[in-house]
Amino acid sequence: MQYTEEPERINIFGVNVSNTTLDETVDIIRRYEFNNANYISFPSTDIIGMAYKNYELQKILNGALLTLPDGKITEYYARIKKFRKIRAVSGYWLMKCLLK
Repeated sequence: MQYTEEPERINIFGVNVSNTTLDETVDIIRRYEFNNANYISFPSTDIIGMAYKNYELQKILNGALLTLPDGKITEYYARIKKFRKIRAVSGYWLMKCLLK
C-alpha cells in the first residue's frame, strides 16, 4: 500500500518545510513504498536563507518527499508563526530511529 498522507507544509521564505515530528517522520518513511526515486531534504537555517533568492535551490528543496527542519531556529520560527507541532528533525536522529 502506498502511504500518501504527507504532513502539512509551512512556507518559510519560499521553502515549504514539513510540519512534522521525528516520530511522524519515521512512520511516514516506514510506510512509504519507494517505487520511484525520491529524496528527503534537511535544510538548515542557512540553506533556507540561501534559497530565498536562489529559485533553483528552492525548487530542489520543495521537490523533496519531506523537507525537514534541521535546526532549532527553523522550529522556533515556525512555532512563533503558530505551527506548534513542528520539531527539528536531524538526519542523525532520523537514521538512528529508522535503524532500530
